[in-house]
Amino acid sequence: MTVPSTPYVTPTLASILSKNMFRGQAPGASTPVENSELVQLISWTDSILDGDFSSMGYKIPFQQISGETWPTYQTTLLQFMSAVGSMAMATGYILAPAPTFQSGRASGTNNPYAVLMERFREQIRLDGFRFRAQYWPGTKAEKNIATIYGPFTDFGMDYWDPTRFELLRAYTNRMVDVFDDMQDYQINWDYVYSLRA
Repeated sequence: MTVPSTPYVTPTLASILSKNMFRGQAPGASTPVENSELVQLISWTDSILDGDFSSMGYKIPFQQISGETWPTYQTTLLQFMSAVGSMAMATGYILAPAPTFQSGRASGTNNPYAVLMERFREQIRLDGFRFRAQYWPGTKAEKNIATIYGPFTDFGMDYWDPTRFELLRAYTNRMVDVFDDMQDYQINWDYVYSLRA
């Protein structure tokens, strides 16, 4: 699949989500947001997404990693995030859906699209959805893509950090040396522990 460029979603695809808010209608003259306005909202949403991915260290516009094919799921996810973000803006960030007895909250917690968009943005800032795309060296994106991730020595999931492993090895070797020295001088461990008390 080819690498997507902005706009990530078309107004036709984004309007699929609008039917949940505009009583089954696509954006038009009889809805709060017209099609031309939706195009602008998509552009703004794409800029927000690009900014978030760029802050992680991804090269914008996206470029595939040399020797790899661009994964289809990444294109589909970008389309969905763009559609959700544009609908969050189209339906009003402080929308209070019916039935309700109070006005919407400033944080957008009453707008399901706004909530979902904020979760997307948090995930982008956390690990960039681990997108397989070109990145700038020394960034979070490089850490997420180029660093091995898997079971670690404590049976938890973590990034492989060779410096941490070397420190552990050096510490272990030092402890072995101390133990050998204690045996050479015939000092037993109980004596050492009694010194602490």
